[in-house]
Amino acid sequence: MANISVDATAFAVFDMQKLSAESFDAGLAGAGDDLAVVFFRGLDCFNCEIARKATPAQPDAIPVGFTAMSTSIAN
Repeated sequence: MANISVDATAFAVFDMQKLSAESFDAGLAGAGDDLAVVFFRGLDCFNCEIARKATPAQPDAIPVGFTAMSTSIAN
């Protein structure tokens, strides 16, 4: 997985856990019965930028009772 810099705002808003290739399976298992939501982001990804800006701006639109995680992917 690529090492891509990202604005940490979404991490703070949703108490998001950063995943890597090594921690991905354990992160999903750690969600338990919660809905596991994984945000995949890529370098120069238009949709990733839109989500990065829009998601923290509307935290009430995101359902409660989920575990948020994020990881980067290589293009």
